[in-house]
Amino acid sequence: MLNTDARQQLRKLLPLEMVATKQWLLDQGLSLHFLDNAVRSSTLLPLTAGVYCLLEARVSWQGVVASLQRMSEQPIHVGGLTALELAGLGHYLSKGAEQHIHLWSEAALPTWLNRVPLNAKFKWHGTHRLWPKMTMDDPRFLNEETWREELPPVTFSCPEKAIFETLVDVPKAISFEHADELMQGLHNLSPII
Repeated sequence: MLNTDARQQLRKLLPLEMVATKQWLLDQGLSLHFLDNAVRSSTLLPLTAGVYCLLEARVSWQGVVASLQRMSEQPIHVGGLTALELAGLGHYLSKGAEQHIHLWSEAALPTWLNRVPLNAKFKWHGTHRLWPKMTMDDPRFLNEETWREELPPVTFSCPEKAIFETLVDVPKAISFEHADELMQGLHNLSPII
């Protein structure tokens, strides 16, 4: 039987719809023995090697990103076209069932991220070329998406920043025409950047 205090701590650290790595849970004070027992008793469901969610959870890309942002020591945010879509400024609906989520951070994303079974693929963009560290940390350039009332929000680029991040993908992943149409829809940008 699982320790009651540890079980309560686990539910506090790992709300429904969020994920956590084994290392992060260990760093938060849970024991390896407890985590192994939680997996054996089906309290924790392994999504991929070393990444868990609660058994009854339905994991979404928002939950994975909010979890990643909470566990990471460096800023990671949703950016580019995905950020414009979150702000209601995307020009086209995505084709197909699989969403492409653009994440911006200084360091590469963890390898487990695209192994979590979701209808989404995560694309990493390094920030070295485009943004100084102070821009990544500045809350003026970020917005928050409340995807579930009781859970941490997903942090994403403000439209002014997101359009620059989108333009990095022209012409490889986004056409000039698409970028032009996006710019036409951004008629009330602030000159903050």
